[in-house]
Amino acid sequence: MRLCVIEAMACGTPVIAHGRGSMPELIQDGMNGFLVHGLDEAVAALGKLDTLERKACCADVEARFSSARMVAEYAAAYDHIIRGER
Repeated sequence: MRLCVIEAMACGTPVIAHGRGSMPELIQDGMNGFLVHGLDEAVAALGKLDTLERKACCADVEARFSSARMVAEYAAAYDHIIRGER
């Protein structure tokens, strides 16, 4: 599910999802989608989709999930492990 959300946002598609699990880590409410808690909130969020910038969805994914950033963070994590750090 997580990858589907990231892929949708990378294409400029805002996401409406329940605010549980990993969704609060991925969706910045009101910026690249909406976090909801029930059907009524989800329906209300549909009416607010036109307030979101599709380019902002793409930019957010690029900033947080680009291959360059992920490689750098993995390399830093492995470096910490090799050094015996937490």
